[in-house]
Amino acid sequence: GDSFLEELGYTDGMDWGDSQAFILNSEVDAGTGDVNVVADTSTQVNATLNNVAESMAEGISDQSGKAATGALASNMGRGEAIAYIKDDKDNSFTGDATVTAGSITVEAKDNAELYSNVQFASNSVSVSDGGAGLLDEFIGKVAYANYTDKTTSVQLENGDRVRITDTDDDNYGNVMIFLGQDGINPTDGTVSSTDLTAVDFGDLDYWVPSLETQVVPQGLNISPSDSLAVGAIIVRNDLIGGATAYVERAELSAAGPVSVKADESALMHATLDAEVVSSGGGVDGSGASTAANVAIATNWLQGDAHAYIARSQVTTTTTEGDVTVSAVNTTNLDAEANQATEAGGEAGAGLIAFNAVGWQPQNVLFTLIDTLIGSEEIASAFDANQRISSLAHLDAVDLDATGDLTVTTDNTAIL
Repeated sequence: GDSFLEELGYTDGMDWGDSQAFILNSEVDAGTGDVNVVADTSTQVNATLNNVAESMAEGISDQSGKAATGALASNMGRGEAIAYIKDDKDNSFTGDATVTAGSITVEAKDNAELYSNVQFASNSVSVSDGGAGLLDEFIGKVAYANYTDKTTSVQLENGDRVRITDTDDDNYGNVMIFLGQDGINPTDGTVSSTDLTAVDFGDLDYWVPSLETQVVPQGLNISPSDSLAVGAIIVRNDLIGGATAYVERAELSAAGPVSVKADESALMHATLDAEVVSSGGGVDGSGASTAANVAIATNWLQGDAHAYIARSQVTTTTTEGDVTVSAVNTTNLDAEANQATEAGGEAGAGLIAFNAVGWQPQNVLFTLIDTLIGSEEIASAFDANQRISSLAHLDAVDLDATGDLTVTTDNTAIL
C-alpha cells in the first residue's frame, strides 16, 4: 500500500531520484541552536558499451566475407533536490509555519553526472592468395632453426636462428636470426641465459627475419575477394537535474544568519568511437570491397537552480544576522564523437551529433531539420525550449535584518 508520507500527500510531484527536506505547517523553537533543512541529491550514471563484429575469410581463391554490427544505447539520469519551510494550510500572509533559532539554513544541493563511453567496430577481411599463405607457412616450418620460441633456457650466439610458433606473435611463421653478441640476453642486455618465451622478437636491435621466410609476397588477392563491412549505432544520453530551496508563507526569527541556497551541478561526458574496415578486392581490380558506417549521437542536459523567499516574515537580531538568498547553476557537457571508415573500394560514412543544454529531447528528424536550417523553429513549436536558469529573489517579504542582505545568482553553462 501507500507509504505514510504518500498518504499525507508529502510526495506529490516527486519522482524517483528526487530528494526533499522540509518543515511543513510546523512551529519550531530551537532556542539558540541551529536549524538546517538540507536536501542533497547525487545522481551518477556510468554506461559503457562495446560491440565488435569481425569476419575473416582466407583461402586459395574466391573468398568472400561480411561483417555487420549495430547497437542502440540509451542512458538517462534524473535527480532533483528540494528544501523548504512553508505553510500550505492557511491563507494568511505568513501562515502558521514558524521557526526560531540561532541560525536558519535552507539548502538544496543536486549533483548529477553521466559518463557514457560507446565503442563499436566492424571488420571484414577477405584474402584469396592462390596458396601463397600456405607456401609461406610451409617454408617457415622447414627452414633451418637452432631453437623455437618455446625454449626456456639457452646461451644465444650471434647468428642463432629461432622459429616463431606462437600464433599471437607478429612474426609467427618466420625464423628470426639473432644479431647480438655471444652470450648476451636480449631481454635485459646482460651476459646470461635467455628464456626465449619472454623475448620480444620485434626488437630490431637483436633480431631480423631470415630471407627465405620473406620471399613469398603476402596479402595479395589473385582472384575476386568480395568484402563488406557495415556498422550502425544510435546513442541517446539524457541527464536532468534541479535544485530548489525556498521559504514560503512562514515566519523566521534568528539571532544569527538566515540562508536560502540552491546549488545545481550537472555534468555529462559522452564519447562515441566507431570504426568500420573492409579489406578485399583483387590485384586485377576485380572483386568489391565496401564499407558503410552510420553513427547518431544525441546528448541532452537540463538543470535549474531556484532560491527564494516569498510571502514571509524574516527577522534577525544580531550583527551576524545576514540574510542570503543564492542560486548557483553549473552545467557542463563534454561530448566527443570519432569515426573511421576504410575500404579498398567504396566507403561511405555518416556522423550526426546533437549536443544541447537547456532543451527537452526531441526525435532525431526534428533535431536534424533545426540543425540544417540553423534555427529552432520546430523545437520552439513543440515548446522544447527549457533554457537552463539560475534564479534568486524575494517576493512580498517583511524583512527586518540587523546584518546584510545578499541576493545572488550564478549561471554557468559549458558546451
